[in-house]
Order: sequence, then structure tokens, then C-alpha cells
Amino acid sequence: MAAEELDRGTVLKVAAEIPTLKPGWLIIEGGEPLLRSELLFEVAEIMHKNKIRVYLISNGMLLDEEIARRFAELDVNLMISI
Repeated sequence: MAAEELDRGTVLKVAAEIPTLKPGWLIIEGGEPLLRSELLFEVAEIMHKNKIRVYLISNGMLLDEEIARRFAELDVNLMISI
């Protein structure tokens, strides 16, 4: 993990607070989010349970069938940048 990345606990703490703000959606971007796909699944699940749409911007290089399936189950909208 790079020094400027948030640790898992901090990310999950922030994710748990987001629903209290009642946003309609959350955009996840910056660097390559799929480098931390397991953490993304945890965040997406929190948002899914709270009916908050998730938009994920990725270069798609790490995307595989399993990741795509799991994101689809959580209604994550995946945008590929080129």
C-alpha cells in the first residue's frame, strides 16, 4: 500500500458515514481502484444496502469475469477510461 492510500479501516469508516448524507450516488475513481478490489466490494455492499448507486471509473486492465459478476450483483456501474 502506498503511503498516500487510505487504510482499510479508514475507508470503511468513511463508507459507513456516507449513507447519513443521503447521496443518490457515489463515484469511485483515482489511481486504479481495481488494485483494491476486495475493499471496493465491501464499500459497494455498504452502498447497495443503502440504495446508493456506485459508479466506478477504471482503466479495465484488472477487470475479469469474477470481478464483473460481483460488481453486477451489487449494481455497480463500471466505466472504462481509454
